[in-house]
Amino acid sequence: MKYILVDQKMPQEFVEKLKVFPYEIVKTRANKNINSSLNSHPDILVHGLPNGDIICDRDNFSYYRDKFKGRQLYMTEKSLGDAYENHVYLNAFFYENYLVGNLKLLDKNLLNFYRQRNFMLINVKQGYSKCSSLVTNKFIATSDMGIYKALKDKINVIKINHKEIILKDYPYGFIGGASGFIDNNLILTGNLGKHSSGYLIENECQKEKLKILELGQNFLEDFGSILLI
Repeated sequence: MKYILVDQKMPQEFVEKLKVFPYEIVKTRANKNINSSLNSHPDILVHGLPNGDIICDRDNFSYYRDKFKGRQLYMTEKSLGDAYENHVYLNAFFYENYLVGNLKLLDKNLLNFYRQRNFMLINVKQGYSKCSSLVTNKFIATSDMGIYKALKDKINVIKINHKEIILKDYPYGFIGGASGFIDNNLILTGNLGKHSSGYLIENECQKEKLKILELGQNFLEDFGSILLI
């Protein structure tokens, strides 16, 4: 069974729209060590591995073990903390045979998995690599120049304009945190047309024959990604 993991603070009306997919929806549990704007973001608390196994926040391991029934779970080597470098242990993404993230900050259990399976590890400065990157099975979109430069000669990646995405208590959020990808559908937490680079993403979806599902009609909002696990 697959699961859709969402921020426990995501509006219920958004959650209801995700029920069109035949997967159980799981809400995160906030990690009290992290500030309240980020402490329930899926891409900070959980990382779904390519083989279906899951690495999760060690302080809430029992919660996720109960939610993700039938799956092999591992916990982060260290507890997550409020400092930037202490809560990005799982904030990376894989695409084809690449793993992208700040390798100096990523959890050792996560890195060991990808190294043992001969993934190509791409190091970037951005600790919020997953949050900064909209990931489909056909292309990636990011506003982060470091990620874009690291990937542009390897895979199909689109550079979009920075900011323009809401994140509570912060000046702005990121496109990855405002999106997910489920069964050939790009999921967005708001209206793509309200972002100045929205047309680039829409054009690429049309080109690659991907559907778009907008959960709301206001500006895109960063809820720490919608993860299909």
